[in-house]
Amino acid sequence: MMMLLKKPNPFSGEQSSIFLKGKYLINDNLGLTLTYDTQESEGDLNLNSTLGTSGYPQMVSTTSSIGDDDVSRDRISLSLDFSADSGLFDNGSFSIYSQETDQRQVTTIDKSIVGNFVNGARGPQFVPNIPPTPIREFKDYIFDQSIDGFAVQFYKSIESESGAVHNIVYGAEQESIDVSRPRYRTETNLMTNAVNSNIGGELYPNKTFPDTETERTAFFINNRIDISDKTAIVLGARHDTYKLNISVDQLFKNVNPFGYSLVEQDDSKTSLKFGFIRELADSLSVFYQYAEGFRSPDFYNSNLSFTNFAFFYTIVPNSDLGPEESEGHEFGMRGTTENGSWSVAVYDNDYKDFIESASTGFTPTGLLRFEFQNLESVNIKGVEFQSSFDINENLAATFGVNSSSGKQKSAKLTTIDPDQAIIGLLWSSPSGKLTLDTYIKATDEGPQGLPPSCGRSGCVKALELSGHVLLETYLGYEINENLSLRLGVRNMTDEKYWDWTSVAGTSETASELDYFLNPGRNYSLSFKLTF
Repeated sequence: MMMLLKKPNPFSGEQSSIFLKGKYLINDNLGLTLTYDTQESEGDLNLNSTLGTSGYPQMVSTTSSIGDDDVSRDRISLSLDFSADSGLFDNGSFSIYSQETDQRQVTTIDKSIVGNFVNGARGPQFVPNIPPTPIREFKDYIFDQSIDGFAVQFYKSIESESGAVHNIVYGAEQESIDVSRPRYRTETNLMTNAVNSNIGGELYPNKTFPDTETERTAFFINNRIDISDKTAIVLGARHDTYKLNISVDQLFKNVNPFGYSLVEQDDSKTSLKFGFIRELADSLSVFYQYAEGFRSPDFYNSNLSFTNFAFFYTIVPNSDLGPEESEGHEFGMRGTTENGSWSVAVYDNDYKDFIESASTGFTPTGLLRFEFQNLESVNIKGVEFQSSFDINENLAATFGVNSSSGKQKSAKLTTIDPDQAIIGLLWSSPSGKLTLDTYIKATDEGPQGLPPSCGRSGCVKALELSGHVLLETYLGYEINENLSLRLGVRNMTDEKYWDWTSVAGTSETASELDYFLNPGRNYSLSFKLTF
């Protein structure tokens, strides 16, 4: 069952974005494209879920908690498109890009220390502070990321003597990612002006993972062979190289007092793909695909290190954490009718060394220990169905269902998204200038009968979510050939809900649940200008 909510945390925010794209044709065989994309957002929120009196061994009364979030992202890319009568390629492209993301979360909290619990002859006894000690807490959490990379891709079509046509795509990608996450936090005693930076068992400023540089390189080739008008096969291969380099400074050492060993990843893998497509009739085809996958642990999975003495838990890096590999099979059918189309697909994926967070017991000092691990024998399977059809000239409908399940050895994997169905009605005026799209999204309940969530203070019933239904409507209007607007109303019924993967494994009484609550009824208005 879904737990009762505390008072929601009101949020108001603004987001602005600019997207510019220009193309210059140097000649008939050469073109240059410049793209610039920038987004800015800011939000103010009242963290009502944190208000009130709580704490042990120190009792604190929080009267105000105000958040101020700012995010900026800038991306620029330059692409060169070319074509030639060459034995190596018919056409291709080369692009370079750069992206900067800066995120800042500032929280100002007013609270008072009203007393402490001390051990007495009859157990813990509460000793009040008279008068209470007023405290102002300031948090400034920063996330900085920069991405630089390039990609080159070639396309070549070759017809063999047997009449089969080979459509070959090949190329390479290279990307470098730098990430840093410093966190600043202080408590100021408003009576003495003394400043404290050791809060809740944590020493600030700190970084929960070291500054990290990630390098990804890939080479790929894909060949779709049209054997006949009705049959095609697809052959592909991709080689990935992944390197993760870390830089440790004092801010990271502040949250790694035990000196946990860190991981510098250096992995590579060649993955293969095979596909088959067969047209059974003019309106019906079948397909099958086998694909191998590869995912190396990122900076978060590899080296998240965090110890909180006040709440008796620690998150440690796993020096044996390796890359995740998978083998997937997908079989499906596609069809068309006089007024629509449909598709159904069944998939079955087996994972080797599946990456998952888990509790691994207690440290010698009594701290509950968490780390990312590689799980063996993980299988995820499911089915997807999609259809769309025209009811009349102005009204269309869509329907989709996604159902999946996962197992780790014989145990059910509880981090899989619940089943979901989507129904949509899409209306457009006879002129096409006015559109109205409405969607109903129904999500099944999360896993039930889960084992309790256990920690140092004992075991608490695990959170179990009931299903929910969302209603969304979007109104669009084309003012002229160059300008259009779109108004959206999401979660029209003001449903209170979580996404299961955000809260899986959490206890139903966890104080941080409200942080993962999805927005209630919300609105958006966007304009699109093309020239």
